Amino acid sequence: MAALTRLVGPSRLDLAEDATQDALLRACRQWSSSGVPTDPIAWLLTAGRRSLIDRWRRHRLEAGPPADEAAGSTPPPEIAVIAEAEPLRDDTLRMLFLCCHPALPSEVRVPLMLKECGGFVVSEIATATGKSPETIAQRLVRAKRKLRDIGATFELPTSTELLERSEDVRACIYAIFTEGYRPAAKDAFLRPELVAESLHLVSELDHAGQGRDPLTAALAALLAFHAARLPARRISGDTALLLEEQDRSQWDRELLSRAFIAFERSLVGPTLSRWHIEASIASLHAMAASFADTDWSAILHRYDQLLAVAPTAAVQESRWIALSMARGPTAALREIEACPDASDDSPGRPAVQAFLRERSGQFALATQCWLRAALHARSPVEAAYFHRRALTSSARPGPKPPE
Repeated sequence: MAALTRLVGPSRLDLAEDATQDALLRACRQWSSSGVPTDPIAWLLTAGRRSLIDRWRRHRLEAGPPADEAAGSTPPPEIAVIAEAEPLRDDTLRMLFLCCHPALPSEVRVPLMLKECGGFVVSEIATATGKSPETIAQRLVRAKRKLRDIGATFELPTSTELLERSEDVRACIYAIFTEGYRPAAKDAFLRPELVAESLHLVSELDHAGQGRDPLTAALAALLAFHAARLPARRISGDTALLLEEQDRSQWDRELLSRAFIAFERSLVGPTLSRWHIEASIASLHAMAASFADTDWSAILHRYDQLLAVAPTAAVQESRWIALSMARGPTAALREIEACPDASDDSPGRPAVQAFLRERSGQFALATQCWLRAALHARSPVEAAYFHRRALTSSARPGPKPPE
């Protein structure tokens, strides 16, 4: 998509989208019978370029050529070069920054990036952003129209503009990774293609010359730390092993090494961002030889810092878990009871309560909490997991006095 957009320009984003879909459909038909080619990316790019030329010619036939031009003649220079052009290494990076153009409203940028750079469909973007599919579809249409109207180019911005747009780009990459690591929009417990794409995108951003900065290095470290756990997290079926259940010898050592190197590079400059704090938390998990050896007091301190810069429900829920591990489940349950319930139909809070009730030996109450979490699950896979946990809790003996 990025390579084709470079060739036709942002004003013809719809044309690039259609040609991308043509190439993918052609691959579905041909590869199933002839096999995957040696270089599938080159194959898709060639198919996409041919589709662009065909679509341009059809457009000329339907619209009618000028009087001095025969219908179906040679495409203009900017289209004709498609047959020979090779994609640039930073095409995807250009696409990311195009989607963060300052002329676009802030609420449009991440949805546009998720669609054009992450391959998300409208329903997936709606789930990831908490908006309705109709709202997302309208925003995407307006975004494309705006890029066309302002004559946006497919060039990397200046160093100053690049820094201004980088935080939106980081937020998008993080959203792509999150949907891959813990999907909400698909019936799966993992979408490895999105995890891989987010690692690629953050690497491109991190190596973008003047765009390289400590915040991007911190995000690169954070994603690599989490991705390194995937070999131990994945199991057959529709669930995944929790951190405490994982065999840490299966963690990807190469990714861990990359993560620590990126984290060290991030520790310069005056800014302490959410990416730094989250990467620090992930590094503490990575340094622990086992779940029991984890420095939960240090992790709790990091979550206190994170809550100050990113006061979200998800951060608060993770902090409660850290608090329970550092000081016991009773302390965490007391905090939860004292904290007003936002009632946002999220499964997070009841799931945390269920986990803490189990640790306290209150299995009947844990069962109720798991079932409540299942009612607000984001996907069938998540709902099935909560139901299994409820079934397990209901079979446990109790009650057991809290500590």
